[in-house]
Amino acid sequence: DGNGSISSKELGVAMRSLGQNPTEQELLDMVNEVDIDGSGTIDFPEFCQMMKRMSK
Repeated sequence: DGNGSISSKELGVAMRSLGQNPTEQELLDMVNEVDIDGSGTIDFPEFCQMMKRMSK
C-alpha cells in the first residue's frame, strides 16, 4: 500500500505471484519470525533478514 512495510496480506500476494500458496497462518508465522520491532509488519531491514534466511 506504499507505506514502506509489508503486511502478511501483502506478503501473500507477492508469494502467490511467484507460484507459492501459503496459508494465512504460514504468512503470519513468516512475518512474526522476522518482525523484530513487533509492528506486525516487515520493514526493509526485517525483509532483508527474511531473504537471507530463505536463501540458505
